[in-house]
Amino acid sequence: MGRRRLAPEAGRCNNKMIPGFDCYSGYGQINFNVAREAGYRFVWVKCQEGNTGKDGSYERNVQRARDAGLAVGAYHFAFPLPTDPAHPSRDPNDQAQLYFNACKGLGSEPGDLSPALDLEWPAPQDWAKWGCTPQQISDWGRACCVAMAQLWGRLPVIYTYPHWWKTLAQGADVSWASDYPLWFADYSWPQIGHPPLGWMPPHLSWVQDTWNDWAACQHSADGSTARVPGVPVSPVDRNVIKDEATLLRLTGRSPSVMPVSAPIVADLVPTVPDLGNPPSAPPQDFHRFDEALEALRRNRDD
Repeated sequence: MGRRRLAPEAGRCNNKMIPGFDCYSGYGQINFNVAREAGYRFVWVKCQEGNTGKDGSYERNVQRARDAGLAVGAYHFAFPLPTDPAHPSRDPNDQAQLYFNACKGLGSEPGDLSPALDLEWPAPQDWAKWGCTPQQISDWGRACCVAMAQLWGRLPVIYTYPHWWKTLAQGADVSWASDYPLWFADYSWPQIGHPPLGWMPPHLSWVQDTWNDWAACQHSADGSTARVPGVPVSPVDRNVIKDEATLLRLTGRSPSVMPVSAPIVADLVPTVPDLGNPPSAPPQDFHRFDEALEALRRNRDD
């Protein structure tokens, strides 16, 4: 990857939501410079789909987005399926490693968006077809997030749909997920433009048993006539990051946030074999988790 050109706003705190989008090979040849000039400041690029392979446009999209000065991250469309001898790479640790290798560690360095784990598949009505149960999917997601935190040295972001997560939470203990920043789909702002500062996604209440805060919201996708300049197709998944402070956290630039190292993850997050015993008092949002990391660092430095 070439050297990236930092966005002019980097390090400056403006009181507004931060517009961005996510993309994959189906969007064609994206002109990220045009998107940047239109005010879009970040993009999550599809990297990997389960254990089946890499998105064919990943390197091109990442390089061009970086050259245009956007904050760039990668996302992994997870296959949270039971492992069997015929499909050993369904294992959450294997998928985390495949993802890390495929994205070349994007998300590890300051300025990169944190890596995202996309948990939206299989659809709840198909869980039995794939041999899944709510608790098995939850355990898989937890193990994958722990593995990602250890590989990247940063907390991953969880992407999901409110209905999918609400259905999962009705049949499983998902309290572990409150440790991780939330990026979720809530297609309630399809019009041109972006939600104003202070806008509250209407379906946040569907996931508030797990999270009482959110980091990013995919506010518009299918059915919207709004376009992202520079993207040759429509509709496009348009997103906002909640505010400038959250963008700083998600890009590892907040001075109050310490990157996660493997020993710290081991101290604060249960190890994979201990999936049946979630923390007795997990943080309720990622700001509190940052505070826990900072407290642990101070204690170690004393």
